Amino acid sequence: MREACESLASQYRKLDCVNGTAEASGLEDRSVDLITVGQAMHWFHLNRTRSEFVRILKPGGCCAILYNNRKLTGDSFHEGYEQILVQFGTDYEKVKDSHMTEERLSAFYYPNAMRSASFANSQQLTLEGVMGRILSCSYIPQPGEPRYEEMRCEAESLFAANQVDGSVRMEYDCVVCYGQLS
Repeated sequence: MREACESLASQYRKLDCVNGTAEASGLEDRSVDLITVGQAMHWFHLNRTRSEFVRILKPGGCCAILYNNRKLTGDSFHEGYEQILVQFGTDYEKVKDSHMTEERLSAFYYPNAMRSASFANSQQLTLEGVMGRILSCSYIPQPGEPRYEEMRCEAESLFAANQVDGSVRMEYDCVVCYGQLS
């Protein structure tokens, strides 16, 4: 992700990419007004990350954590998509269980209160978009790997059965958790 961000540096003169992690950012003490984390908190060591965030936040600074929670049920497309991940994901259930729950996020902000807001959003996806979305998952077989062709056929069938005018609608709730850490 840092490489992708660095490729934008020529377009955004104030963009400064640093070699760091959530647990050891390399940023100066009390140098940040707002920390945002998008769809990545489950990769961090939470205790070390919280300590680092407290260290770099200015007094009164805030932290916002965003997750797009994909709709899992309610119609044949979302249920079929979830079934593909369950059926073909090498460790999907483990990854799914590692995602941040409201309780884990509240504990991250403790002893301060965590606030949250939820916003419905969606993506219109062509077959190419659905395949790209599926293949972006670390637990899904990639081209040339066992079960890839079977998974691809299932995804194509799911798309064909649910598409309208060449696309399907993937629905999410964008959950934003925010507050102060110190």
